[in-house]
Amino acid sequence: MMAKLDTDAGLDASARVNTRENVRLTFDQKVEHVIQDIVDSNFDLYKRITDDRAFGEAIKNFLFDQYLKAHRQAEELIKRGESKTLEFKSTLRWNLRDDKQDDKAVTHAVLKTIAAFLNTEAATF
Repeated sequence: MMAKLDTDAGLDASARVNTRENVRLTFDQKVEHVIQDIVDSNFDLYKRITDDRAFGEAIKNFLFDQYLKAHRQAEELIKRGESKTLEFKSTLRWNLRDDKQDDKAVTHAVLKTIAAFLNTEAATF
């Protein structure tokens, strides 16, 4: 499935310029087409995806996350700037204010931010 999605020029263009939500709409349509193609080669899998809604959604969510990881470049994300799903950190273990290594305060603050992102819809790891 991923090979077909990876080579889809329209989906690739969408991933590069659209918001996550808009990419998801295009992605879901493309996944539906790919899943439909599976019917010819693996009817049992197709039946499970279509009959078990939770399983089908889990498959689509997994594929979507894998697709975005492969098609979003760091440079493009940096150009977009911070948002509700992207935050930049200048350091993990160095206190820039005191110009010294800070094993606790800075690291703790960064880890709290990471945990907050993982506890929201932003998590795509």
